[in-house]
Amino acid sequence: MTYEVYALKYAHHARRRAENFIGGDAHDGPMPLDYFVWLIRGEGREIVVDTGFSAAMATKRGRDHIRCPTQALKMLGCDATTVKDVVITHLHYDHVGNFDLFPAATLHLQDLEMHYATGRHMGEERHRYAYEVEEVVGMVRRAYAGRVRFGGLGRAAWGSFDGLLSLASILLAALALALLPWPLHPAAGWAWVGRPVAIWAAIEGAFLLPLLAGLLAPAALGVRAASREAQISVAGRCVIWLAIGTALWADAGWNARVLPGHALGALAGLLALPAAIGTGPFGAERSLNAAGAEEGLDEATASLVRFARTARGAALLAALIVASLPPMLLQPWVALLLISGLFMLVTLLLNRISGALPRLTLPAALHWCWWRALPLAVVGLVYLIIVS
Repeated sequence: MTYEVYALKYAHHARRRAENFIGGDAHDGPMPLDYFVWLIRGEGREIVVDTGFSAAMATKRGRDHIRCPTQALKMLGCDATTVKDVVITHLHYDHVGNFDLFPAATLHLQDLEMHYATGRHMGEERHRYAYEVEEVVGMVRRAYAGRVRFGGLGRAAWGSFDGLLSLASILLAALALALLPWPLHPAAGWAWVGRPVAIWAAIEGAFLLPLLAGLLAPAALGVRAASREAQISVAGRCVIWLAIGTALWADAGWNARVLPGHALGALAGLLALPAAIGTGPFGAERSLNAAGAEEGLDEATASLVRFARTARGAALLAALIVASLPPMLLQPWVALLLISGLFMLVTLLLNRISGALPRLTLPAALHWCWWRALPLAVVGLVYLIIVS
């Protein structure tokens, strides 16, 4: 697969260094700018990257307009009226000014850029200086006409590192659900069903694998967001595994004497669950960046990441509920209905608290896990050891 990339100069501006940097430059001197659009050609496709600005905009902003970008493209045999794909890297005036000269094109833009260009920051001159309101409004109109695609150029979400890790997380979560000792399990006789180590490995893998993308991200804020998520989630899962460990790993039995121990473990697990799955007050810290650990992802990949988070959260909740109930004391179909009802009830409660409670700082979130939920799990475990 071979592509050719052409840089097409269309404008120039003789300026000084202080004009090129926010806050100026103490070492001021000439630092002129040349303006380019780009043509990517290969495999029977022509993709234009950015559309430049018009002669009228050059006059307004004091730039030297050499030629219309569409004329530069024509010199290479590219007809702007027939181009199918135009990538708009961002909505600054010198990158989006002539998009209306590409009537047949689908415009590709990042969700975060549209959010930024139409959001609160445009109320400040220093943020909106490089934007032209009519061009931003024109892009909104184009979106309403269905001619803007948010994300990549048709690349499947699973073609990225984040997407592959999310798919692996979903598969591991599904495997964990299949390994749980459900009532009326169709493969109940299979040796791996109900095997605690296998369930633990599948769920932990589902949670840990996606963290690699954030922890290895080039953006420092993305790494910080992923690190925060990892610390809180691991703390919550440690409490949950301790809380349900006696049911999965040891035969503590079910009778009147052991019920208080199981109840304390279940309560500890429920308190730690929001931290383990990263919801409500334990969600991503948006003060680090707008998208948390999903910073910079296209919408398709971000959707896959969110679905993977939901899938592994569901697997962990199911494990907590299955391990906290005494299935041998109930008819299988009654136990299955009870598990389903509790799953829906806890899910509704989690949805209610997701936006109702303020987000906790990292120290506060860890304090909740270690000093609120963990003591209950320890007391429950010690009680079961004593009475069993």
